[in-house]
Amino acid sequence: MTHAQHTLATPARRALATMTVLTSICLAACGGGGGASAEAPLATSPNTAGAVGSGSTGNTNDPSTDSTPATGGPAQPGDGSGVAGPVAPGGDFPVGATPSQPTPRLALGAQWLETGPLADWWTAAASGDGQVLAMAVNPGGLYLSHDAGATWEPQAGAGQGNWSSIDMDPSGTHIAASSFGGLLWVSHDGGASWEGKFHDCHWLGVTLSNNGQRLAAVAKFGPLFTSDDGGASWVPRLPTGDWQAVAGSEDGRVLLTAAHDGPIQVSTDFGQTWTAREQSRGWYRLAISAEGQHMAAAENGGQIHVSSDFGQTWTATFQSLPVTALSMTRDGRQLVVAVPISGKVTTDAGLYYSGDFGQTWQALATPRTWRAAALSGDGNALVAAARGEGVDPMAIAPGLPGGHIFVTRASAVTASAGSASH
Repeated sequence: MTHAQHTLATPARRALATMTVLTSICLAACGGGGGASAEAPLATSPNTAGAVGSGSTGNTNDPSTDSTPATGGPAQPGDGSGVAGPVAPGGDFPVGATPSQPTPRLALGAQWLETGPLADWWTAAASGDGQVLAMAVNPGGLYLSHDAGATWEPQAGAGQGNWSSIDMDPSGTHIAASSFGGLLWVSHDGGASWEGKFHDCHWLGVTLSNNGQRLAAVAKFGPLFTSDDGGASWVPRLPTGDWQAVAGSEDGRVLLTAAHDGPIQVSTDFGQTWTAREQSRGWYRLAISAEGQHMAAAENGGQIHVSSDFGQTWTATFQSLPVTALSMTRDGRQLVVAVPISGKVTTDAGLYYSGDFGQTWQALATPRTWRAAALSGDGNALVAAARGEGVDPMAIAPGLPGGHIFVTRASAVTASAGSASH
């Protein structure tokens, strides 16, 4: 596939003339002028007080690596699928509930489907109803499922890459994926075809609107860019920074981004203007609700911070743990975070769920080297996966086989259903 040539759209106001300089800086930082390192620089050590494990405290959002694991292609679940997977730990029931009579909020995680190819998974996305799921290997391929995770299809049109993030609209028709050291890839037909957008860069995050036309993307040590024509042209909106992620409302009007060494930035006018909100805390994971009112941000090795007023005020929640994935439902009520095994320490590792806008949290799954996790928009499905089992997720582990994909659905809970076990 021929890489699409990058064209910066000319803004209506000439005040953006200074951003041309920023674009040149980004091109140099992304390797357009040469000199870019094959590996992303490690971030400064985060505040890990209370965090699990003794592994490296490097920035977990740098998906650079030098080797490709053998994935062996997509594997189909066997006859025993639906009974294998992480165990929902005992005792994680709210007041008034028992293991035999779980409350609706614990329906998610009661049964798991272990599926997909064995790979070193990095990032995930889900459609509104969880029928369309996306998973990406780092380094490796991009996979889609159109049957709620029962089968997985490698996306040859997107090629191989160091995938760093995926986003999709509620229908699963429009999908965007960012590649660290590669292009931004977009599909407007549910993965039937893919187009490479912009230019090679150290992309760490991308988000797109529900019609697939408005996109925003951030690169490590580059500007934040937006597009309003499906990725055909791009405008630099924020200056060069150590941007870690970006999230947007379904119409693309409300955008949320943060640098590892800066405050949270919020825009409510499609990225034209920005307001600094919560102070610098080593940010690296973000989530936003459909209309943009509810937001969540995770520190690198710290707490989760939530907002219910379009980012004006923030409240700390959860624990100081090395979260590697953060996901939110369309209404913002349900959140899931992934906490990996760090080094040889398993205490507190697992998948954690909140059904009350992040006020309280409960464990959904037992410890693994969890890396990717995504809730469906309606909160009835969750897809998650781990990196190479038993290794420090903060470090690159060449040659390891990785793990399978795990899918759980709220509808899986029945009167006779119980927790899965190995």
